[in-house]
Amino acid sequence: MLTARGWWFLTLATIILVLGAAALADFTVVPALVALTLVAWFIFEWVLFNVRVNTAVARLKVTRRVIQGDREVPMVWAGLAFEVRVRIQTRGPLRLAIRHLRGSAAASRGTDRRRQRGNGRHRGG
Repeated sequence: MLTARGWWFLTLATIILVLGAAALADFTVVPALVALTLVAWFIFEWVLFNVRVNTAVARLKVTRRVIQGDREVPMVWAGLAFEVRVRIQTRGPLRLAIRHLRGSAAASRGTDRRRQRGNGRHRGG
């Protein structure tokens, strides 16, 4: 799935490719070559990303710990403070860039949205 930015890039590069190949072919081929290179690079990176995601998903190991009152608990009571720690690991030769998840995961409904800066932990309550 592409983001809006990806669709805009692909659309603009395709328009430049069509215009460069059809309208400007008598004058110069540079716009067509640049656009063709950009579209080919974009498709290559998209295919590489899909291969990495599809092969790495089967090798992901996700561990979740719910901590309340300085100890790990299987469930939490409503209205009490708690902390959720999530660890994501990959086993295998292909790696995914999942470091950006640290500190940017959304808190679930009914939790306090304040985060402790720098460690990606959410406080419930």
